[in-house]
Amino acid sequence: MLEPPSSQGGVPVVPRRLGQPLRTRGRIAWVGAVVPLVFVLLSACPGLPQRSESNPAPEGDDDDVPPEAHTVSAATTGGGEIAPAGATVVPRGQTLGLILAPDAGMEPRDVQGTCGGVLEGLEFTTDPVVGDCTVAASFRPVEVEPAEYCSEVPEDLQDLVACDPDLDLDDWSGGGSSGVNGLMIPSGRILALPFTANAAGSTGFAEITNNMPGLVATGLRWHGWFSVVPGGERVEDNPYCRRFSPNPNPDRLRWNQTEPTQWECHLGVAPRTLYFNMEVACIPELETGCTPGERYDGDYWLQLSHGTH
Repeated sequence: MLEPPSSQGGVPVVPRRLGQPLRTRGRIAWVGAVVPLVFVLLSACPGLPQRSESNPAPEGDDDDVPPEAHTVSAATTGGGEIAPAGATVVPRGQTLGLILAPDAGMEPRDVQGTCGGVLEGLEFTTDPVVGDCTVAASFRPVEVEPAEYCSEVPEDLQDLVACDPDLDLDDWSGGGSSGVNGLMIPSGRILALPFTANAAGSTGFAEITNNMPGLVATGLRWHGWFSVVPGGERVEDNPYCRRFSPNPNPDRLRWNQTEPTQWECHLGVAPRTLYFNMEVACIPELETGCTPGERYDGDYWLQLSHGTH
């Protein structure tokens, strides 16, 4: 039952039903009778503390609202990494710094997305963040002028490596397959065949055939491998970057210019001068009963074909 409004001391009284909850400064009180709810202007009451710089709102007060924040989502399109990757919460109006880490042979191409910002070297800084946004980094092969063919024979291999700039395996990027017949590994030496690795995005093979007698009885082995310099170390520490055989007829090495994998020799992505080397020699790690340092006494003839898949 409602009772009519009345006043007490000039202050309006608001009627309430029995059992109706009474809200007072964030709390709820249940009443069993009509209770007046008095609205008081605090600024008009002497003696009550007022908020100011010297009397701020207490911690945890409803007025203590944290600043608005947004999410920056960062990723790459391949060829490298970015950190921090994924989602990062950034307070509104602040910037976010990110570090780019290119893969070997790669460099930053650009950074796009909706955040805006500036790329300096390997560091990208967003514009002040005013909403959820994205960062997308891309990379490209480092442009390196290919070395002149046969110009970088290691000093300790000068008398051992046979390298003719005119006897090359180009064009490496050509589709299908091509070959070189009548190749000769000179007696006791390493034959280094230069080529320009310019087949980015492709996979391929190098296949050897020959009509020479088998090498099983001698303990020697045909050995073929990819390297950066004539007769040098493997282009990468991957068993698929080299092959051994007592009778390479045929024998095949698989390569790619996409990304490092377990089952293919990765030749990098950027165009550069590389070599396919061959020798017939004693390979101590194979333990075939030969004498370390021994090499085939005579010219070794074979054919080589190569191509992309």
